Order: sequence, then C-alpha cells, then structure tokens
Amino acid sequence: MLQANAVFERMQENILSDEITRLFKEKDFIELNECWLLINHRETMKRILRCYGDQVKREILTTVSETPMTISKIIEKTGFPTSTIYREVDELVADGLLFRSGYSKSAKKTAVKLMALIQNMKVEIDGNHISVLVKTNNAYNDVFGI
Repeated sequence: MLQANAVFERMQENILSDEITRLFKEKDFIELNECWLLINHRETMKRILRCYGDQVKREILTTVSETPMTISKIIEKTGFPTSTIYREVDELVADGLLFRSGYSKSAKKTAVKLMALIQNMKVEIDGNHISVLVKTNNAYNDVFGI
C-alpha cells in the first residue's frame, strides 16, 4: 500500500511543469510589470511552498535560479554534503522545480546542467486566501517553447 501511495504522489508531482506549461499556452496568468503566473492548483501551491520552505532545497533552487550548473558545482557553491545534494536534487527534478538546461563537457565526462524552473516567486496572503505567483525562468520558456 505504501508503494501505491508513493506512485500516486509522484504522479501528482508531475503536475507542476504541466500546470505551468498549460498556464502559458492558455494565457491563463496575470500580468503585473512582467509575466507572472498565478498558481491555482492547491497541491501545486503546497509543493512549491514546501520546497522553498526547506533550507537545502531553497539553497539549491536559488543557486541555479539564474545560471545553470552541474551537480558538482551546486555542491561546491552550497557547501552541503554530496549525498544530501543528490537526494534533494532528485526530489526537485521529480517535483518539476529543476530542469535540464544543457550539458558541461570535459575531457573525462559530460555532466547535465540544471536550472530552477522558478526565477522569482511572490506569496500573497489575504485573510484565509493564499496566492502564489511565479515568474518562470526564460531558459525554461525557451526549452519548452513557451
């Protein structure tokens, strides 16, 4: 039963990138000074806020919010243990908050560069209503043709 729950949770997690892509394609977002997306899907909001509420995940996401980096570079920049970074990066990729944005080639190997989906985020609280607005990374928009 636990495995079934884990599979169901992973299926829900994939909604994030689909939700953001759909919002762009259907022009279902609000415009402030730049294009900001209003996330309406409750589980998506919870996942985003949960990830940014976690210190390690937040540090990873902010580290790669403007420049794509390999995992080894993320480890170097954040200073967290290697196993922690690998575990959290795997979760962030599964959640759709990190995406592949090219490769770094050296004489010995080729490594994937990762970048954060969200470049900027705003959380607005009005009484019992919470709004999450995100601005996606331009590289994401280019990769997915948005």
